[in-house]
Amino acid sequence: AADLAITIGSSLQIVPAANLPLLTKKNGGKVVIINLQQTKHDKKADLLIRGYADDIMRIVMNKLNILVPSYTKPVVRLCSDNKIPDSVNLD
Repeated sequence: AADLAITIGSSLQIVPAANLPLLTKKNGGKVVIINLQQTKHDKKADLLIRGYADDIMRIVMNKLNILVPSYTKPVVRLCSDNKIPDSVNLD
């Protein structure tokens, strides 16, 4: 079992994954829950942080002096560079 379970941005509703923090706690480990909303396991957490996962992780990474690269949305092309000929000879 883990010494520490950190759950980030999860409602902890879907099993079996939702039970992993409880398994850690049962075996003497600590549980951290980082989530915007309440979860059914909040009372069992050793540390509970309310906030957006991105914001909290940005703060943690900053404290660890780890650069977080900026996210750029992917560009999707809705047209093609290929040309369709006006007529096609099938002979």
